[in-house]
Amino acid sequence: MPDETNSAPVAGQVETVESLAARMPGVGREAIEQAIEMLVNTGVLTPEPDEGGERRYRYTNPERYKLIDVPVVKQPGPDFGRR
Repeated sequence: MPDETNSAPVAGQVETVESLAARMPGVGREAIEQAIEMLVNTGVLTPEPDEGGERRYRYTNPERYKLIDVPVVKQPGPDFGRR
């Protein structure tokens, strides 16, 4: 079963605090709101007009996150290549 918290954003995907809280049940609402604020300030998310009082956010350039599901490649340690 894939971990939805690490899945790359899809073009046109809209997030709300509630949608993120549903995907990350172990994270508090206040922490999610702080993270969203930081992502808006860095240009990752763009706020959209409120619809029915719910704040919505869209990923600015989702194509930038296409490598999020690629396994991490570690740099070799200082002993790499030594015998």
